[in-house]
Amino acid sequence: MRLIIFLFIFNSTFCLAQCSQDALKNHILQLAKNRPYADSSIQTSLLKNANYIYKELSTFSTKVDYQKFEFHGYTYQNVLCSFGKETAPRIIIGAHYDVDPKESNLLENYSGIAALIELARMLHKVEKQLPIRIDLVAYSLGTHSIYQHELSGSAVHAKSVSTADQHIQGLIEIDGIGLFSSKRKSQQYPSMHYKLMYGTKANFIAIIQNPDNGLWARATRYKLKQYADGLRCINFKPLVPFEYFNDGNFLNYQSYQIPSLKISTASQYRKKVISSWNEKEFYLHLDYSKMAKVVNMLYKTITNFKT
Repeated sequence: MRLIIFLFIFNSTFCLAQCSQDALKNHILQLAKNRPYADSSIQTSLLKNANYIYKELSTFSTKVDYQKFEFHGYTYQNVLCSFGKETAPRIIIGAHYDVDPKESNLLENYSGIAALIELARMLHKVEKQLPIRIDLVAYSLGTHSIYQHELSGSAVHAKSVSTADQHIQGLIEIDGIGLFSSKRKSQQYPSMHYKLMYGTKANFIAIIQNPDNGLWARATRYKLKQYADGLRCINFKPLVPFEYFNDGNFLNYQSYQIPSLKISTASQYRKKVISSWNEKEFYLHLDYSKMAKVVNMLYKTITNFKT
């Protein structure tokens, strides 16, 4: 009887942690304040947001650090945070925090970083019970225009964990999870057959992986859907590369044979949604309810992995 009660409490601990919509919104607003509006202010913006991410993650973990690297004469930094036993098999959750000054705020990855910070808060509550190690990584130089470079933030981090003794199970990249719409024709696709299969409403989150990405990615995809809690999830596994779709920072891990996938709204294909929105009040248009469901889905997936 005592064993049954213990197991109930143990499993309930994982289930009770819930993502806060208010926290997501607050993080997004703070990150957007530091947005660069000209090339000359990019370095200052990156430093402010890196420091903000470091400060927030440090609230929930003592294992937070910068991973510094050089690019074209400037110093950049990933922000790293870890939960669980140091030597346990681990899963990496990554999101880039740099922005493109020429893009809309609605297309930036503030939501991905807000999700990382919320995951840290939730994991902090159950760290002693975690069967695996979970690393959270905020990348610098991870936007679409730069991620393919060998000195991008994700490339630097992927190389640093590529040795066999790191026991990496796989990586999940979070790349924009707040842009949704129930209006018809709000969703575009890189290929016409997707439109026929999935419709024209931007009301789903995409789980994107490339072919031959291994059993871990496949198992993770099923787990994510298992914990979707009514969130519409569609798995995409394109046979050919599509720009802004099945590309991203997760590919830098695949180059080291680390299984990986991406969770995204593929916001570049939802530009019709934002065409009439007020840029200054972009945060009012994000769907925090669905965003929180994505974070909860991630949390339940990674805390229920078996070693």
